[in-house]
Amino acid sequence: MYATLHAFTRGLHEEHLQEISLLFEQRQALRLKPDFNWLEVADIEERIEAHLDALLIGGELALEVSRRAASEGDFGEIFGAIVLFCRQQQAPLLAEALRMMDFKDPKKQFALAMALRKALPTPWASFVEQALTQGDARLIPVLAAVSGHLRLPHGAALLAALRRSPEHALPVIEALGRLREASAEPVLRAALQGPDAEVSDAADLALWRMGRGQPDMPATPLTLAVAGGPATATALRQRVEAGHASPEEILALGILGHPPAWRALYDCLGQPELAEVAAIALQWSTGADLQADVFVPEEVDEQALFKDELQAWQQYKQAPVRLDGQPFGEVVNKPVTDPVAWQQWFEANAARFDRRLRYHKGRPCAPATWVASLQSPRGDARVRRYAALEMEIRYGCPVRFEVDMDVIQQRHALRAMEDWSRKEGARFQPGHWYLHGAASE
Repeated sequence: MYATLHAFTRGLHEEHLQEISLLFEQRQALRLKPDFNWLEVADIEERIEAHLDALLIGGELALEVSRRAASEGDFGEIFGAIVLFCRQQQAPLLAEALRMMDFKDPKKQFALAMALRKALPTPWASFVEQALTQGDARLIPVLAAVSGHLRLPHGAALLAALRRSPEHALPVIEALGRLREASAEPVLRAALQGPDAEVSDAADLALWRMGRGQPDMPATPLTLAVAGGPATATALRQRVEAGHASPEEILALGILGHPPAWRALYDCLGQPELAEVAAIALQWSTGADLQADVFVPEEVDEQALFKDELQAWQQYKQAPVRLDGQPFGEVVNKPVTDPVAWQQWFEANAARFDRRLRYHKGRPCAPATWVASLQSPRGDARVRRYAALEMEIRYGCPVRFEVDMDVIQQRHALRAMEDWSRKEGARFQPGHWYLHGAASE
């Protein structure tokens, strides 16, 4: 009987880890959807917590099952096992899991980082710091991410990690930016001139987060959007008018929200390759709710076609259809790109905008504007990232916020942002330009 009960209980623990894995994968898949509603994952996260609670009360057998999953399981099971080790403060089991980790698998590395971000015990922060300087170099990307997202004061250790493993520059520089590590400024300025564009972009953002950005330094569309002033908006508008702007720069104009640029964005509606991104940028600025349901056909996978379907596709570009004769695909809500619709909207609404100010979703920009954007269930994931950086870089809001935190953590942070905005918001005139808490030109 004991052996049967033992096997049954073991099976339950294995099922809990398997369910955690499925839910973790669902959470990540939802976050990649273009129309992602950040509140949608709350139910998934609550279900993950329920399975974790079951493992927490599972005693030694649950730890034994999780120990095996940490070395042999998929990335979702690794996530569940590492969270359990952290919540039980089982340092030897975590150390063993790290030794067995396949760091060549980016999914497993990501799962490890997310688990440590979620559940790292406060007393273990010193071990993270020590591992950055002396531990297995393969851990540096994960530990850098954890240090940065949790705002652990590991600036010196991160710089030491960068010196001994320069191949991990990107996650280390991103972490230094989140920590606003002032002593990293020389390293970041050197990285700006390096050959790796991704590292250079990360260094650019890090310097602006630290308050060390300068108008003459290289800038990405992201930093132009969250740190630029009227001159930046004018320069980007001129690039759009000259036909030189990238889609990312057009979106940056949408975040800058400067009415003098809207004509240039409107003109892009007539260019098929830029129409959708221009409509998105206009909506971000104006708040015009010009949306329409559009059928998006499913991409044809030739390897999945039957012989006659493949022949029809290759010869006539005739895609396969459903039994009812309708093409495969889905209806997606997208911004309207029809110039006539936008012209009519501007004719009815242009008078309520002041060309000297900046706007987001039709409201003059202020801390409360960006907090509302972060709270909105319909908030575009890109806008939410911009909004969080606006609060940090333009207004100096000290609240830690990451767009991929658990929903319960985001809600807590947003309440803190609201409180900060009510107390400090009066210092900022709506629609005016700011940088690091001070007026900018």
